[in-house]
Amino acid sequence: MKNKSTLVKYTREELAYVPDETDWEKVDAMTDEEVYQNALNDRDAQPTDRNFWETAPLPSHFTNEPTERKA
Repeated sequence: MKNKSTLVKYTREELAYVPDETDWEKVDAMTDEEVYQNALNDRDAQPTDRNFWETAPLPSHFTNEPTERKA
């Protein structure tokens, strides 16, 4: 059976109104080791190492060419 998913797009303005559901008091009460272990248990939030970033492919719309920006 085909897995159906829905893609929803939001503007930056719309995202500004999304409530933050993070329990910051709980996070602040954790040790660094507990935060790290929780990240390891979350398959969508795996830590990366230097090698990952040295070999990560850039999206096709990124180049090494300098860009001109108006101030």
